[in-house]
Amino acid sequence: MLRNDVAMVEVPQSQRPGQTAIYRNPKSYHALDHRNSRNLYTLYDVFEHSVKKWPNNPFLGTCVNGAYQWQTFKQVAELRVGSGLMTLLEKNGIKKTTALGIYSINRPEWVITAEICNAYKMASVALYDTLGPDAAAYILNHSEIDAVVAAKVAIPNLLKVAHKVPKLKVIVSMDSLNDECSDITRQWAKDRNIILVDWNELEVLGRKYPKAHEPAGQEDIACICYTSGTTGDPKGALLSHK
Repeated sequence: MLRNDVAMVEVPQSQRPGQTAIYRNPKSYHALDHRNSRNLYTLYDVFEHSVKKWPNNPFLGTCVNGAYQWQTFKQVAELRVGSGLMTLLEKNGIKKTTALGIYSINRPEWVITAEICNAYKMASVALYDTLGPDAAAYILNHSEIDAVVAAKVAIPNLLKVAHKVPKLKVIVSMDSLNDECSDITRQWAKDRNIILVDWNELEVLGRKYPKAHEPAGQEDIACICYTSGTTGDPKGALLSHK
């Protein structure tokens, strides 16, 4: 007898050596339920649905001095950073990338960059601090990345391996580059033949040259999730929108 008052139940005989059992919602105990009553088939569909249904609800928050400052669904949807990135690539003769790197800890710009990928049919590829420089270079090459959106502190790591990643042409800083130290970083990028801009510059460019969305389909790759590569080169799992 299945109980409906619990969050999930164990699927019998689903445990394997070295793995946990499979757990499912009691309503989908015998098989996964693929019915879709809202016609939401991609991550893009889900976000756009949320924007229409809850435009003024808080969506992304940043903790500042112990209090959260929120951006609503509508405010995030009205950002034009994605248009700016598409324009930047176009103006520099770079064919639109099929995968976009994200190199940062959790923050609103991380999620917004993932939504850019969903809106312009690109797969997101996360890079993280535990990666060594060789593993980072391997992932960038393996996923054929042209552009990376990164926290400012991560940019030196990218520039250090840039000579090993010939396809990398653009780095976008999530943080402002309007200081003396950033001038040095900009010159370093220029010496590596890499275009370096910040988030605000893309926003300005995107508002000047708006680009229509080119959303992915449900069978398209939403993200490539790489392992840390502790036992050899990192392995990339392909996750579709479906």
